[in-house]
Amino acid sequence: MSAKSILCNLSFILSALLPSLGRCGVSYVITIPDSSGVTLSFPLFIDKVIAHHPIAKQAWLLDEYARMEIRTARGNFDPSFNYSLNQKNYDGTTYFINRTTSLKVPIWPGADIKTGLEQNSGSYLDPSDKTPVEGLIYAGLSVQLGQGLLMDERRAALRIAQATQGMTLAEQIKIINKLLFQASKDYWTWAETWQKVKILEEGLELAERRNQAIQRGIIGGQFSGLDSIEASTEVFRRKAQLLESQLMLQQTTLGLGLYLWDENGAPQDLQVKVKPDAPPTPTITWSADTLETLLRRVETQHPEVLKTTFKLQQLDFERRLAREGLKPVVSIDFYPFLQSASNQTTPLGMRYFQNNHKLGVQIYVPLLLRKARGKLEQIQLKTQQSQYELAFVRQERRNQLEQSWQQYSNTYLLAQVYRQQLEQATLLRDGEDFRFQQGESSFFLVNVRERALLEARIKELETRVKFQKSEAELHWATGIPQGLSNGMQR
Repeated sequence: MSAKSILCNLSFILSALLPSLGRCGVSYVITIPDSSGVTLSFPLFIDKVIAHHPIAKQAWLLDEYARMEIRTARGNFDPSFNYSLNQKNYDGTTYFINRTTSLKVPIWPGADIKTGLEQNSGSYLDPSDKTPVEGLIYAGLSVQLGQGLLMDERRAALRIAQATQGMTLAEQIKIINKLLFQASKDYWTWAETWQKVKILEEGLELAERRNQAIQRGIIGGQFSGLDSIEASTEVFRRKAQLLESQLMLQQTTLGLGLYLWDENGAPQDLQVKVKPDAPPTPTITWSADTLETLLRRVETQHPEVLKTTFKLQQLDFERRLAREGLKPVVSIDFYPFLQSASNQTTPLGMRYFQNNHKLGVQIYVPLLLRKARGKLEQIQLKTQQSQYELAFVRQERRNQLEQSWQQYSNTYLLAQVYRQQLEQATLLRDGEDFRFQQGESSFFLVNVRERALLEARIKELETRVKFQKSEAELHWATGIPQGLSNGMQR
């Protein structure tokens, strides 16, 4: 895959995260509802994190920084205007006046187009600097034929800056991906504790009603004192569980508040009456064929892989520049056009250029080339290090994806088991309660069945949440932020 196509893919992923991205942030506002009983849905939560979270906004700024790097590198190709005046007057005598006005236009093949006007005069002017009174117009080229012909510093700087842009886009995706992964896990932890509190509130309410019924039944002789102690103990046990879950809910609510910010960069408090989405029933949306596709993808397009790939591109341009240092410096300044500023009628031809030109040649050759050879070997060593790093990162990403896939698949199967266990626990509780109503069972057995049912409900809830977290981890392992993997890979 070419660098251009990789950049296009990275840009598509980032642009798909939001309907509209500004250069230094996003241009739309997402608000959290605070009315009683309103649900903070998972998609709305993720959209808000992308839009307003400080870490997300920091990531968006990286793109602007990379563009400025490229602009800075392109500045080496900016045309430049120069004017210089050098004169000497002594004891009433004008020794010399040298005026030079020039325009230099750098071009891509390591050359500069130069044109200008020289006006020199004076009593003691160097004969080689003599020009007509009205000035001498010149135009020509300054070319590097040895070192700098195939690659020079300004071309290398631009290519390195363009590779840096690719690294920046990959880093943006990496930051957003990690942020959304952690935000997803914390959201589902909040949803889990919220649902646990509701389950335990229902269990406590039921235990209290049964305790009151038993207390009334003791007066009528229907229940014994042991039944009263059993019922009271169950109420206390469920109160303790509820208090622990309420404390956990407060902590997870505060933790989730770290992800909620408004468009002005101010943190938002999560309203107490706002509730989360209920963890959905696990559904497999990724097939085994998808895994093979994802494994191939992470080897070439995972942000960690791309960062190392673009780093190798940078080192390649540095290597090409360093190899130029092994060549001799051959600089040629050739100005085939020389003409008086007032003479605009002289016909141009071969005879004219033979008699009116300026030529300069400079050759410089270091004899041992130790500086150039040392620099080149350093870059080659860095390249070898980066190649080892790339091989390791690719294998590491594959292993992480396979581990995430196994957890995703196994958690789905586990969720099915706990779902069936919940159904069985419900049947046992209902059957035991019916027997109790018929006088064929004891309160102790009913209490045991109901306790098992509450534990099964909580375990089934925990497994549903674990599945959502495993799916979020699978998105993270692919290297594509959650919300894009569904549309691109399923």
